[in-house]
Amino acid sequence: MSKRKNAAANLAKVIGAGVVCIALAFAYQYILSRDTGRAATSTQPISFSEVMTANASAVADDFGAYSDWFEITNDGERAVDLTGWMVLRGMDTLDVFTFGGQVIGPDEHLIVFASGRSQNTPGYVCHAPFGLTAAGETLTLLDPSGQVADTIETPALSRNQAYAFMNGGWEVTAQYTPGLPNTAESYASLLSSEGAADTGSVTISEVMVRNRATIRDDQGAYSDYIELRNNSARNVNLKGYMLSDSDDAPGKFVFPDVTLPAGGYLIVFASGAERLEGQLHAGFSLSPGESVFLSDPGGRVVSSASPATNGADQAWSLTKNGWTALYPPTPGYANDESGLAAMDLAITGANRSSLYISEIMASTNDTSLSSASYDWVEIYNSAAGTLDLSGWGLSDSSSRPRKWQFPAGASIGPGEYMIVFCSGKDTKSGNSYHTSFSLATDGGYSVTLCDPDGRIVDRMAVGRQYANISCGRAYGVAGLRYFLEPTPGAANTTYGYTGRAQEAVYSVPGGLYDAGEMLTVTLSAPQGSAIYYTTDCTEPDNTSTPYTGPITLNDTTILRTRVYSASEIPSLVATQSYFFGVSHTMRVVSLVTEPDNLWDFYEGIYVKGPNAWAEAPYGANNQGANFWMDWEKAANVEVFTADGETMLSQGCGLKLQGQYSRQEDQKAFKLIARSAYSGDNRFRASLFSDRPYTEYQSFVLRASGQDGKYTRVRDILQTSLAVNTDVMYQAAEMCVVYLNGEYWGHYNMRERVNKYSIAQWMGWTSDPNDIDLVKANDNVMQGSNKTFADLLTWIKKEGGATARSRENLTQADYDEILRHISTVVDVDNYLDYVAVQIFVGNPDLLNVKRYRSADEDGLWRWILFDTDWGFYTYDTNSMRRWLDPEGAGSGKKTDNTLFVELMKNPAIQDKFLRRYNELFVSSFAPEIVFGKMDALYAELEPEIDQHLARWNKKRSEYDAQWAKMRSGVLERYDLMTGYIKETFGFTDAQMEDYFGDMLRLIEEYKAAHS
Repeated sequence: MSKRKNAAANLAKVIGAGVVCIALAFAYQYILSRDTGRAATSTQPISFSEVMTANASAVADDFGAYSDWFEITNDGERAVDLTGWMVLRGMDTLDVFTFGGQVIGPDEHLIVFASGRSQNTPGYVCHAPFGLTAAGETLTLLDPSGQVADTIETPALSRNQAYAFMNGGWEVTAQYTPGLPNTAESYASLLSSEGAADTGSVTISEVMVRNRATIRDDQGAYSDYIELRNNSARNVNLKGYMLSDSDDAPGKFVFPDVTLPAGGYLIVFASGAERLEGQLHAGFSLSPGESVFLSDPGGRVVSSASPATNGADQAWSLTKNGWTALYPPTPGYANDESGLAAMDLAITGANRSSLYISEIMASTNDTSLSSASYDWVEIYNSAAGTLDLSGWGLSDSSSRPRKWQFPAGASIGPGEYMIVFCSGKDTKSGNSYHTSFSLATDGGYSVTLCDPDGRIVDRMAVGRQYANISCGRAYGVAGLRYFLEPTPGAANTTYGYTGRAQEAVYSVPGGLYDAGEMLTVTLSAPQGSAIYYTTDCTEPDNTSTPYTGPITLNDTTILRTRVYSASEIPSLVATQSYFFGVSHTMRVVSLVTEPDNLWDFYEGIYVKGPNAWAEAPYGANNQGANFWMDWEKAANVEVFTADGETMLSQGCGLKLQGQYSRQEDQKAFKLIARSAYSGDNRFRASLFSDRPYTEYQSFVLRASGQDGKYTRVRDILQTSLAVNTDVMYQAAEMCVVYLNGEYWGHYNMRERVNKYSIAQWMGWTSDPNDIDLVKANDNVMQGSNKTFADLLTWIKKEGGATARSRENLTQADYDEILRHISTVVDVDNYLDYVAVQIFVGNPDLLNVKRYRSADEDGLWRWILFDTDWGFYTYDTNSMRRWLDPEGAGSGKKTDNTLFVELMKNPAIQDKFLRRYNELFVSSFAPEIVFGKMDALYAELEPEIDQHLARWNKKRSEYDAQWAKMRSGVLERYDLMTGYIKETFGFTDAQMEDYFGDMLRLIEEYKAAHS
């Protein structure tokens, strides 16, 4: 369907159905009154006074960006509370901005930036969640009752032109006056050489929370810092301006009489010791998770920053693309190539040794230097003699400069360019050194070289890195360069690029459009660049079709582009998917990748390939068929809502996901956000409706695993039963997938279980890399399993009830055992996890994950996932199987020592059984479970026939599987009751004591549905 088809529906999501009616009524009013000038039916004296729809360099917002803007004015004699006032954009899209309680005084002017952000908190600069079009716009101002206060239609405007109400009418003018009366005098005042800052003139441009080696203050200390930038063409006096780490106390630091030159930068060190003369020091320091606020003398916040980083020497920088933690720090310099060059000159100029970091490679598949492809760092000895490297340190963290050290006897010859492999192996092989770390492509850190005493003598600030492209210092050229032709072990003599070209901009976004609709797509890029494109899903290069003018589309098309520029690396590939005549009731996901990435016999991840085993499953982890390999391919993902709105459009890494489901025709996909593919290491979208998160490092498109040929919802259903526990489970959203433009059927979008999602779930701010993550019994995916393994040994052989089985243990003994277990395990979390697994009767227990962080409370917790085999074998006594001392699950392969041990404690057994009854009432009751089933069935119903047809499946078999699951689950309620009674040898009275609520709910449901 057309993205424009559901404007009223989209508005309803934002401001409610009642206001939609008001907006539609306004549309009728507007048609009747559009030719009468400033037609207004509201009695309030609030109106538009100025609009700029092509703000190129006139007025910066509080984020330092040149966003379009509009201004409203109070022409009355009294202040007006703007709570509930709205501005509508257009007669078609009906984008809405709602004021949040601002009060506008008589003759005051209020600016709202149309930046696409959403900010309406009183005391902050206002931002509307839409942009403006230079070709012309319609804006409407509504009072809280829905009455039209003002309407304006802007003509086409050129760069930095305003459309202002002046001299009794609307005029196009170059004399913009945001926040001031629309007069020539106001414009002259705005351009005066020095004065108070207007909105956006001065912004916070860089913040560093953990300065360890980036810049010293005048006391020689590495203090945290806040950098301000004057975005305007005039000097700004900052006297009375305030800086703080709390918006409740904006005046923690008040600027003295100091002038920030036009285009200049000012560093304020957050050292905790205030100083107002010479170098400025604030009387507060910075902590991870804090925000920083710049306020004008009146206390209005004019700029703010919320650093999303706590890494050593990692800056939170405002670049031309917005805030990022992935840009190297440039205190006192611009956050661009010129600033990087100036910063690197300062670094190399301070190096008093003869050793320099010359070149780095953070992502490569080149095996010419070693038997495998490894990241590497190149060190250059500029001295005339050999230098001893014994004890010298190399690191990717300036807070740990000796993270890896050269062994005794290591040396570097005169003029030598030495390669050190960053493989993470921490070994020496022949003449090759391997560090204990690898290099991240995301950037935002420094590679450091230190002497044996730990003094950093050289460092290279690492920006975003790309596959098979090195970065380093070029002879005779200031700053760092990217090299398409790396020169490991030699001087950097190949051509060095200053950066990467920006991707092409599409005039029409991808999405869902009506059959027969005609689109004209215009592509744009900076002057002097060339755009090349493809429509066959291949990645374009400079031999592809050159863009020469608008492209007309009327059928499903994948349009991929790449920009070429003489001084820059070719841009990342941009992709937009245009679907015509498709109709779906759930999200649509478009996956696009080079076709050979999927289907090539030797390299394609979707095919068997040359090494497949003769029989199913055709391979195992990293053995056999191509689809068993852990190969990652460059791809693009777009996520559209059912009504065609874009939720996400981004380059990403694409892998296959799962185990035995890899042999199925419809395979699962893992999508990973990496800077190497898109410039961002997060998917910044609210992908799951029942999660508060607005960004994800990775997510999965799951074809329902072993349940893919049955109901397709078992895992979603069963993992959702953990909703009333603190057991981690994967959120889910149904979707349909198009692979390279071809319909690929129904999928379940799921959170991916990894260190990042664990930290998100737990709310941990410590380093996710320090999380211990273990799969199955003892398969360490990250970190260590030692504390849990030691606990099991203690239970079996030392102090547990299992080890002391022949003793007559008292409750005090059991309590002491429990206290020891509780220092290692979150017992309540574990018992809830087991309760869910017992209820659904999942035999596939070996596919379990648990995690902990020593930086937090150090306790192990469990994750509920991959329950496809639950609710399948309904007559399994899962309670007894969990208590089997030989092991639980299929083949008794799952180590259940901990559960068996805990159930020997009478108090814990009592607690577990009563908790089971509680969970039954809140989560496992028939009304709840069958209600979830019905909802999932109904959601899938409009899509399932098309899916079954795509994969040659029969509807009758699908319906039979659903009927089997329904009848089996209903039968399981009675069976589980008997299993519990049998396992524990309970009397009817004991069953009533423990499970009276459960028993009644079962009988009530059966009676109501007999």
